[in-house]
This record gives sequence, C-alpha cells and structure tokens, in this order.
Amino acid sequence: MVESKVTVATKDTDRQTELKVERGRRLKIGGARHFVWSQCLRLLLCVLAFTSCHALSNDAFNYSGHLKLGAQQTHLGDNSDYRGFNNLRLNAEYENGRFAFETALQSSDQNVDRLALSYRNSDTLFVAGRSIISWGNGLVFNPLDFFNPFSPVALDTEYKPGVDMLYWQHSTATGNDWQLLGVRKDGQNSSAIRYHSVDGALDWSATLASHRQGELAAWSFNLPIGGALLSSDVLHTRTREGDAVSSGVVNIQHWVGVGDHTLSLVAEYFHNGFGLAETPTSPFDLLKKPELANRLAAGELFTLGRDYTAVSIGFDPHPLWQTRLSHLYNLRDHSALLFWHNSFDSSESTRFTLTVTIPLGPSDKEYTGLFGSDRVDAQVQAQFAWYF
Repeated sequence: MVESKVTVATKDTDRQTELKVERGRRLKIGGARHFVWSQCLRLLLCVLAFTSCHALSNDAFNYSGHLKLGAQQTHLGDNSDYRGFNNLRLNAEYENGRFAFETALQSSDQNVDRLALSYRNSDTLFVAGRSIISWGNGLVFNPLDFFNPFSPVALDTEYKPGVDMLYWQHSTATGNDWQLLGVRKDGQNSSAIRYHSVDGALDWSATLASHRQGELAAWSFNLPIGGALLSSDVLHTRTREGDAVSSGVVNIQHWVGVGDHTLSLVAEYFHNGFGLAETPTSPFDLLKKPELANRLAAGELFTLGRDYTAVSIGFDPHPLWQTRLSHLYNLRDHSALLFWHNSFDSSESTRFTLTVTIPLGPSDKEYTGLFGSDRVDAQVQAQFAWYF
C-alpha cells in the first residue's frame, strides 16, 4: 500500500515537472516572438519616417541616418558567449530663421532619441526637449558628465543618448558664458547653473547643481603647458543622507609628430569618492553604498573602486584608419583592462569598428570577475555602419 502511494506521488511529481518545463518553453517562445515583433515594428517606424523625410526634403529640411550591424564574442575559459545587435537610426532637422527643430528615431535603446526645439541668436541659445548635454574634462573617466556618459570601453560613441531637458546659454561681451540646465531622467529632476570663463590661456568653469536629491559643486579647468594640455574636474557632493563625497579627475594630453602622422598620448588619474575602499566579496557589499549602486544602475558611473589610472596612445596609420590602445588600472585591487579600439572608414558612406578588451591582473577582482564568476579571457566587438 505504501509502495503504491509512493508510485502515485512520483508520477504526480514527474507530471508537474513536465508541465513546468512546457510552460517555461512556451514563455521563452512567446518572449522571443515578442522581441522579434518589437524589433520589426521599430525598424518599420524608422523606414516610414525616412520615406516621409525624403518626400518632404527641401533646403530647410535636412535628414541623415545610419544602419549599424554588430556582434560581440566573449571568451570565458572553455566557454564563449555570442551576441548580435543592430540599430537603424534616422536624424532629421528643420531650420527656420533662428529656430530649429531636431528629432531622431532609432530601432534600439530609446526609440525617440532626439526631439527638441531650439532658438539661437548672436549671444543666446535655448533648447527645450530631448537633446544632449556634455560637461566635464575627463577623457576616460568623466565624473562631471553625469547625464548618460559613455563607458570607458564603449564600442560606439557617435551618438550620446538624449535626455529630457531645458537648457539656456548666454554669452557675454567678454566671451564668457552662463548656462542654466534642468533635466528629467529616470523619474528624477536635476538642475544646474554653470559659469564658463576664458582668462588668457586658462579656460575654467564653475558648476552648482542639484542631482539625485543632493547638491554638487564643481570646478574645472583647461591649461596649455608647452605642447600639452592639462585638464581637471574637482567635484564635491553632499548626498541626500548628508554625506560629503569628493571626486575628481586630472589628465594631460600631448601630441607628437611622427613623420606625416600624429601620435596622441593621454595620461589620466580618477578618484571616485563614491567607490568601495576594498574589493567587494559579495553583491550585498553594494547595499552598504546605495549612492554608488544607484549611479552604477543609472549608467552614471562605471567603476566600483576608489582610485584609477588610465594611459592611452592614439595613432592614425592611414587617413582612413584610426587606432587607440588604452590601459585602465584599478590602483586598489591591481586589476586592469587593456582596450584596443580601431575605426576604419571603408568608404565615404561606410565604417567598420573593431574593439578588443583583455582583462589583466589577479582573479576575483573588479576587472577579472567578481563573486566567483568566470574570468573573461577576452572580448571582441565588431560593427559595420552604413550612413545615408
């Protein structure tokens, strides 16, 4: 009797397992179908918009765009992971006197990446809508650019993602300017006032901002030194919890002529005041640093630790080929990234981009795999772009 009950229970358990597997398979198929349909609809939207713009084209109306196809191969020991991606984008701009309207539609990330109305005269610029703002002097790490900055190892930095904003800039008779900014992003409001001045060779800016329910003050400068350019941003933030956090970046650029070519040399130091003093051993360590976790999740920061250096060498072996080799180093845990970026202008309307990223240093560190994850041996990204 007991054996019969056990047999029945086993059959019921097997049946439940089969049902769960079948339900999971259907969910995966449904999710894949939804993804395919959503991508097709996005592409169709861009194609229709492109066709409309072509029909309406005139001297005051300009349009352009691109189709980008890419692939990423990641090698993890004996395993590898492949991912493909694509993006069809249309840019359109209409000008009428001092007013201009711009929009950009794309099939990945934000469907509407630009949608802004601007007004410009001899000394004033006003922008309302979804557009871009880029502040800061960081070349690899840029703590002052806290609205959709690029990753230090980004494949494509051609178009910065737009944010919903109001922006006003006024230039004075001396060539200096005032800027006011209001941004709505991720359900939060940010505002800033900035003064930019050129005093002889010294170019400097002062910024006061309210961001993530905290306050921020920053001072930036650019100063030519011989044939080099010294730049820096120093930031002081008071978080909504009342904590004082200081961050900063300083770099120097130098250009050297090599025959008919130019060699670009960059050295940079970055201090991330929000970072962890020691390498995290568990994801729960990030819960102790909510300001860091929130900025990582929002794509405002790309580093976990406190102190970093970066050196890079850029060279153009051919007028149509630009290459740059960079080394990013965590001074606390001694892990590093070697990043090689190549861009080939294969024709007037096409471009091929190739990057190789190799982690270096001891295992179980920031750049070599945390929390027991497999160590990445190398990652290769390739992208083909056609412009119209």
